[in-house]
Amino acid sequence: MIRMYHVNKTYEKNVLALQDITLNIARGEFVFFTGSSGAGKTTLLKLLFCEERPTSGQILINNINITNIEKPRIPYLRRRIGFVFQDYKLFNNKTVFDNVAFALEVIGVKRKNIKTKVGHVLSMVGLSSKTDFTPLSLSGGEKQRVAIARSLIHDPLILLADEPTGNLDADISMDIINLLSNINAYGTTVVVTTHNKEMVTMYQKRVIGLEQGKVLNYKSPPDFTRISPFFNKK
Repeated sequence: MIRMYHVNKTYEKNVLALQDITLNIARGEFVFFTGSSGAGKTTLLKLLFCEERPTSGQILINNINITNIEKPRIPYLRRRIGFVFQDYKLFNNKTVFDNVAFALEVIGVKRKNIKTKVGHVLSMVGLSSKTDFTPLSLSGGEKQRVAIARSLIHDPLILLADEPTGNLDADISMDIINLLSNINAYGTTVVVTTHNKEMVTMYQKRVIGLEQGKVLNYKSPPDFTRISPFFNKK
């Protein structure tokens, strides 16, 4: 599902964020990326979401080479990749319903279909009773559930979550990871960055460690014999 081959990312002033990353994440896996602040976890997710481009190397998602994907194609790719931000990135002047519906409205989905779809994903994350609330009236855990609901609105193949529990207490953090585990159980590939060692130990998922932009404990190199251009808009 996700393959990276000798990927490097260098920023201005020769700041090397990722160094020779080679890894393989299978369809339907749940993977934790761990490491201290500055290890390269967020940069790695940004590359997968096409928010950043690698300096060198190859990145494939679902056998599609996204390394040099054309900008007009990126929105189509992102419909298959959900992204959950640590700081939620919600519209405070919109209701919970409208925050989730926005991603469908911008591509012209009919209101009737939007209502059905939003109702479904809000039910999945346990927020059916909060549709008319605004983010300012929600707890941190509820805000993160709204962010997760929004990331699911296009039925993504992959869900990326960048420190989704970083601003939450231990009990709420467990609820959020349980929710992500439930989503994974339905077949969605889930990738979570965290520096919470206790959480990683508790959930016994696959772990890939990063330190100073390098992979610490990845063992199985991927097969890069199939590389396809991104021309499929489905």
